Amino acid sequence: MDKEDRRRYLVVASVFLDIVTPLFQHMIEKDYTTRRFGSFQAFMDNLKVVHDLFHLRHRNSGCCKDNVNCSNHKSLPLIPLQWKKLYSENPGQGIHNCHCKFTANPVQLKELDISLSSIILLNCCYLLQPEEEAVERLRQYKNDYWSHSTTGCITQTEFNTVWSDLVTYILRLDPSKQDDLVSIKNRSLIESLFKKYFVCLLDLHKQPDEDLMQNGFTCECGRQMIILANKDQSRRHRKQYQIGQAVFYLHQQISLKSLFNVDKGRLVTDIKMMDDGRLVFCVPDQSKVLIYNKDESNTDSIPVRGTPCCITTVNSSTVAIIVVKPFRSSYIELYDINYKIKLKWIQVPGMKSACGISHINNKLVVGGLRTLMIVDHKSEETIQKIKIRCTPESIHASDNKIFFKNHHTGFISNERKKLKCYSLSGKKVQGKILPSDPYSITSLRDGSLYVLCIDGSIHHVSGDLKDEKAVNTNNIVALKGGNIISCNAKQNTMVLRNNMILSIFQEQQQD
Repeated sequence: MDKEDRRRYLVVASVFLDIVTPLFQHMIEKDYTTRRFGSFQAFMDNLKVVHDLFHLRHRNSGCCKDNVNCSNHKSLPLIPLQWKKLYSENPGQGIHNCHCKFTANPVQLKELDISLSSIILLNCCYLLQPEEEAVERLRQYKNDYWSHSTTGCITQTEFNTVWSDLVTYILRLDPSKQDDLVSIKNRSLIESLFKKYFVCLLDLHKQPDEDLMQNGFTCECGRQMIILANKDQSRRHRKQYQIGQAVFYLHQQISLKSLFNVDKGRLVTDIKMMDDGRLVFCVPDQSKVLIYNKDESNTDSIPVRGTPCCITTVNSSTVAIIVVKPFRSSYIELYDINYKIKLKWIQVPGMKSACGISHINNKLVVGGLRTLMIVDHKSEETIQKIKIRCTPESIHASDNKIFFKNHHTGFISNERKKLKCYSLSGKKVQGKILPSDPYSITSLRDGSLYVLCIDGSIHHVSGDLKDEKAVNTNNIVALKGGNIISCNAKQNTMVLRNNMILSIFQEQQQD
């Protein structure tokens, strides 16, 4: 990654965060003060403001008090999280969908990001035509250079095309910002500031294309609806494996003893492979996450304050980890492994670290006492709690289903041997008794499962749990007796840890 490209990213980010955002906030304050509103909340509670913003979030809604001025926008620029940030629904207002049901929240003006403040400016404030054009163009540049970039880089060509316009439109709104712009343009690359701004802007970025395929939808009442991911739907069009057939061959083996320069059998508690082939390890004894290129070209690590116990991938550069601290509840931390920084932490009431963590439809799945919980890592809210009859362990989500095993304490033998599945579409739990207790679960490209059992055997199970067959390990000794198993569909690769040896398997070519 070119250092100068990153410096230019910092320069543009600084313009939007240090100049444009507070400038927009000040313009809103000036507008509502001139119109004699006593506070920002009073301004947002004005019926016309509520009405105008309501129709930027809701479509096909006729309001009871201002039906003549109702609008039906082709696009809805106000996203659900922004609307919920600004307004709360009043109980007991009837079933009609109208702006009169909502009251402004006590949001501070400084809490508005550039996207939300620009929407309020353009739709609720009085602007002269040149001012309106400047706000609109700056908002558009934010979309062009933030919302479609997750690399943290801006090339010289891109910078040249945007800088003069940024200066023009900012000075049109506030000529006193000339010196600030000159200072920011000459700003050196400060790593700590770059990381801070990069993390800040990630919340404004759209997810990479692979994640756009997985988003759930939110209905107008604000309830999150989980839907089948397009990525999983594509499995229906792939050739299905015959249950029990030889799917992988041994490609590579890595000595964890030499990798970590230490001899501890339980050194690694979880492993995942990223879509680019990098391996990410939870190393609780050393309170860190290790990042390893399977070609052995580079090894890096991220320190963790606490004990990282299990991990899942969120997108091409982000992982979510359950972290445990002494005398405290466990919680989720999200890390960017490219920049080796913590993005955020999320506390989930009732979550148990031993249940594990997985990822489905751009949401996180964790467990608690007789509960599966789906967590939106963007809003940091638990959006769904699924009651089940056991405490889940070894959670693995795939193909709109959540697989798990029973927490074994107090269960009879057959219950311990059950692989269970909750279907998000069918909203029910089904089970399959295996010859041995399930221990670690992973998905193959066709949606079927490899289940590593406590006796060291591997069982190939169909995604509907109807068929099961032990994998023949006679010819591949490395398949025997593992304790962590994980597949990556994009890499067509499976990793299996057996004590201090990590075996990497490549998928056999299909006929």
